[in-house]
Amino acid sequence: MGQGAHARAAQARTMGCSAIAATVAPCDLIKIAELEAVVYAGSDGKALRQALSQREGLIVPLLMDEGFETWLLREQSICIDTTAAGGNVALLAS
Repeated sequence: MGQGAHARAAQARTMGCSAIAATVAPCDLIKIAELEAVVYAGSDGKALRQALSQREGLIVPLLMDEGFETWLLREQSICIDTTAAGGNVALLAS
């Protein structure tokens, strides 16, 4: 949202996120389902913060700094359980 929103949405899409540039009234942020974050390219986000605090469910962050891409990353841990093969990793390779 805000000036430069199209460029920031494009940055988020290059990182694999679903992102759109939009002009939305703060009161309408409550109604948008499956919203995970709001990136705002303005200087005063008080009204947006207040609107986001009224949402039910998960907390939706308001990202206002130039390094917002850092907050779009998700950590993923992968664990391979080898106990089904009796702990012998060589049995999983076949």
